[in-house]
Amino acid sequence: GGIVHETRALWLNPNSYLTKKDIETVVERADAAGLNMIVADIFVRSTLIAKSDLFQMHSKVEQGLDPLACLIEKAHGKGIEVHPWFCVTYRDQAIRKKLPGVDVINKDGKVEELPADVHRPEYRDFIVKLMTGVARDYNVDGIHLDYIRAMEKCYCGKCKEEFQRQFSKPLTGATDDDWIKWQREAIGDIVRRTAEGVKAVKPRAMMSAAVFSNLHGGALQGQDPADWAKKGWIDIVMPMDYNMDTLSVRNTEKEFLDILDDDNKLVTGLSLYMRSGAMTLNRSPVLVKQQIQMVRRL
Repeated sequence: GGIVHETRALWLNPNSYLTKKDIETVVERADAAGLNMIVADIFVRSTLIAKSDLFQMHSKVEQGLDPLACLIEKAHGKGIEVHPWFCVTYRDQAIRKKLPGVDVINKDGKVEELPADVHRPEYRDFIVKLMTGVARDYNVDGIHLDYIRAMEKCYCGKCKEEFQRQFSKPLTGATDDDWIKWQREAIGDIVRRTAEGVKAVKPRAMMSAAVFSNLHGGALQGQDPADWAKKGWIDIVMPMDYNMDTLSVRNTEKEFLDILDDDNKLVTGLSLYMRSGAMTLNRSPVLVKQQIQMVRRL
């Protein structure tokens, strides 16, 4: 009927919906703003804002509340979709109590604080089961993958052995092309298995992924959004296009439009804030509006 149907989404911080009152406020504000999708962060570091038999729920959740179920109920009442958001590899050391041996070891032999090693099958099994379990247990409209990347290069003994066996040379001698192939295998395994598992329990649910706006940087960490979309693993590609310069955002968006077979799979991730040293500041609404209008024109 001549109406443009567009995704108008908000990435929602996990601290924003820990109580019923918080949830009611968030949904009311999203509805008033004309949004039609809430992408709610439910798993980051060792914080889970949902019920699962694989991991404990965050202790700061209001007693007796299932925040994800409540958010879905309130949002659906306003015609707003809810897509639970998982920070796939962004784990703190608390996860090691449950999954020992998934540390990322850097080139100097030191443990990286945050990432889990995606080359470890036991970690991939865990995160895939967690995400597909949430899709099974909740009336979700989709599952959103963030930190769907290696984060850091791992030089642990197992990675060295596996790389040597596959590439017939030491990991320390890996080229950029080697790293891209090596990382994409592990990350792609997570994306494929999650997509298959989600579609099996919620056939109409949409799979989305937040990816680097710099395609080469994302590739080095295992991202391949065009291939994921082509294979049907990802329905929505969300580049994290946080540049202050609108022309730069335009150029990035055109790159993604060029590599995607279906332009409707592109949903631009713009930023409402910016960082200045240790401070977080609001961006000018004029700039945000300018970038939204530019994306609409594309």
